[in-house]
Amino acid sequence: PAPAPAPAPAPAPAARGGHSGANRSQRGGKATANTAGGIYDDGTPVEAKRDPGFVPLKPWQRTPKQILHELCQRHKRPKPRFDRVRLDKKDMRQTDENGEEFEAFCFRVVLPDRKKSHRDLIFCDRRFVGRSVNEAHHLAALLALHGAKEVFGDLPFEQKLPDIYRTRFLEMGVKLTESNQKKQEIAEKKLQIAKKQKIREERDRKMRAVFMSDEARQLVSRVVRDITALRDSRDESVVTNA
Repeated sequence: PAPAPAPAPAPAPAARGGHSGANRSQRGGKATANTAGGIYDDGTPVEAKRDPGFVPLKPWQRTPKQILHELCQRHKRPKPRFDRVRLDKKDMRQTDENGEEFEAFCFRVVLPDRKKSHRDLIFCDRRFVGRSVNEAHHLAALLALHGAKEVFGDLPFEQKLPDIYRTRFLEMGVKLTESNQKKQEIAEKKLQIAKKQKIREERDRKMRAVFMSDEARQLVSRVVRDITALRDSRDESVVTNA
């Protein structure tokens, strides 16, 4: 009898991701029936793309956190630290541009100094809150990029940012500029008030230091005594009539 045919080789398991590389989780993709429970065809979990902070990236783009990390590495600084900021109850619930209410998250960014902690750069602004921890991290990183120009230089960071964060970066710059102008105006007003107060005090001091002759001083003393006596007698008459 003829030998039995050899069994056909088992099919290789289908690959989940159509892309590879460190940034594939930020690229676009579609969920398919061939992928295992909630995995996009680019390898990104469905749950990740539900995060408001998730943004698809083009190959040359970077998230705000990635740009901040790369800059710290380039300048040989320790990696940034993100510390959550406690918000007041009235600030915990906010409404987005679509009128939907969300729980707000806010973070402070610390760029540590390699040697001395008092030289750490700290950036925080409670106006810039995110709808998730991830989004709040990115917004805090944008704030740090604006504020750390003295370390990193005034670089065109927006050129590497995806559209949504490029817009937020530019809008944030406008708000920070307006805030700085208001602070400067307030500081100038306080300085003017302090100068006027100093001029008044100096004028009063000079008036008190005016030289008076003995005759003039005695005259002033008599006038003060007469006024005091007149006031006392008036008070006594009021009490008597009462």
